[in-house]
Amino acid sequence: MSSLSKKQISAMFDSTEFRGAGHVIIELLADYLDKNLQGKSNVLDWQPPQDAIKKWQQPLPTEATLTPKAFISALRDDILTATLHIHHPRNLGHQVA
Repeated sequence: MSSLSKKQISAMFDSTEFRGAGHVIIELLADYLDKNLQGKSNVLDWQPPQDAIKKWQQPLPTEATLTPKAFISALRDDILTATLHIHHPRNLGHQVA
């Protein structure tokens, strides 16, 4: 059973916070796309494979652990920076399955 309080659960479903976070995420992704289409970043921010494996093999949380702000930070700082920028003009791997 979850240890979240009724107040915590209500906060997770606050429509104003959800709307605000949604707008921030759309802006973040649109900026990411623009930057890639313009070739203003590396095609791939390379990291040693063993580092990526360690990061992606961490267990998934069993309860909500990220606030909307923390999710946006993780998306910006951890996820988007470690992806292959498929819209970059110098990316040769456009045949993504």
